[in-house]
Amino acid sequence: MKFSEFEPKKNSHKEELKANKIDANDAQEIESLYEKYSKMSYDQLMQEFLKVSRRERANGNLDENRLKEIKQTLSPYLTEDAKAKMEDITKHL
Repeated sequence: MKFSEFEPKKNSHKEELKANKIDANDAQEIESLYEKYSKMSYDQLMQEFLKVSRRERANGNLDENRLKEIKQTLSPYLTEDAKAKMEDITKHL
């Protein structure tokens, strides 16, 4: 499944940005990231995720507390299966 095929439980990403009153600059960055990742397959996304995560850990920007924050932020938007996958993936970081 490609990220672009994902159907969120809530509003579309553009509607979600508006509903949450996201700053215009942040919204533009989010839109840019969405465009970048939306065409990737699951395997490509996982490779990118691991690459970025390892780089951020090496730079000191990703510790256990930050991982916990990320998981708490994403959790409401994920299915139970996706939550379990996220837990499994983050254990290997």
